[in-house]
Amino acid sequence: MEPQLTLKQARDLLQVGPDVDVRTLRRAWVRVLKAARPERHGGDERPYRVAIAAHRLLATAIGRDDFVLPPATYAPPPPSDLHCELIVSPQQASEGVWRVLRIGGRAFRVRVPAGARQGLVLRLARQAPGGADLLVRLRVPQPAPQHVETVHRRFSAAWAA
Repeated sequence: MEPQLTLKQARDLLQVGPDVDVRTLRRAWVRVLKAARPERHGGDERPYRVAIAAHRLLATAIGRDDFVLPPATYAPPPPSDLHCELIVSPQQASEGVWRVLRIGGRAFRVRVPAGARQGLVLRLARQAPGGADLLVRLRVPQPAPQHVETVHRRFSAAWAA
């Protein structure tokens, strides 16, 4: 059941004047809704419902009843992230290291944390052109394995000498 309010009660609740425009009404409504959320009042939904009823009443009074969503506006697509790869040695990956990465005439200091592994993605927030994120994927080449027999021969030759 929706609470019954007068125009004056609705204006007082949302703290707006009688000559309120749509934008100001919406901002006031959002501010009051955030403060009246049921999670903040121990599950009591009454303040939340009263705020919604006040907005409905005022939106209808000023000739606008599109209170759920604002008019559609164009928003440019978010900038796409820039991906690159950084090669570090196994020793650098295990101990951690600072590296300088040069991309398009810019230099970025990148900290590879100790214990980093192959494929770890480091995010440099808003560092790519247009405010996008720079995502750096680590590549840690593994040393070529030596055959056990070769190592055994070297050890035996050193031992015999």
